[in-house]
Amino acid sequence: MPRFQAFLSEAELLFSPESLYQTNRTLRIAASMPFFDMQIVELLAAFQQKPPQLNLNFELTSQPLDLVRGSVDIGFQEGSEVAEGYIARPIGSIESWMCASPDYLAQAGTPRSLDELQHHRILSIASCHGLWQFIRPEKPEEVISLKMNPCFTSNYSQAMLTMCLAGNGITFQPVIATQDLVQQGRLCVVLPEFRGNPHIVYAAVASRLNLSPIVRQLLEFIAQTMPKITSANDITS
Repeated sequence: MPRFQAFLSEAELLFSPESLYQTNRTLRIAASMPFFDMQIVELLAAFQQKPPQLNLNFELTSQPLDLVRGSVDIGFQEGSEVAEGYIARPIGSIESWMCASPDYLAQAGTPRSLDELQHHRILSIASCHGLWQFIRPEKPEEVISLKMNPCFTSNYSQAMLTMCLAGNGITFQPVIATQDLVQQGRLCVVLPEFRGNPHIVYAAVASRLNLSPIVRQLLEFIAQTMPKITSANDITS
């Protein structure tokens, strides 16, 4: 709730009194799966309250976004999947770390090196085809790749998180989506000296031409707020 109130306060700053009466329309918004784990719905909820006349249609998809055919006003997607020709604005990056439940680590042991991960049960996002990429925060330019043999794959990170909490193995998860679980002791960060290679995320529109004021305001709100929720504090030190 405090975080939602902060989002709401930022949304209030974007609107002049006149704009509150010029937004009786529906915005169509589409997002790729990772954005469900990044409080995107909380951001939209805060934005919709100022102005209250605004209607939102939100679609979550695992497919590349077709903004034109889908009549989508704004699409949120990882940079590697933004279609050529769209106007894309970087709004932050997804940082991830390896997590496991205390019960799993008590039973299987805690890996002390990347090589030891090969002897553990791995829960992996399907799109990476078992290839995990790591960086050290102090040397982000050096990317380490490791081919894993996952026992569970999914295109939905929430499914992997559920399996992880059940004690089924080690997974990569967005920091912003799991830091509360780590602080609560329900998850442990595995090999905290390594992080996943960050993914830049974008807000995309089909064209700059004829962008309505409310679309511009939502883009500005997301651009101002998203970096604050993706730059999580390091709670592992």
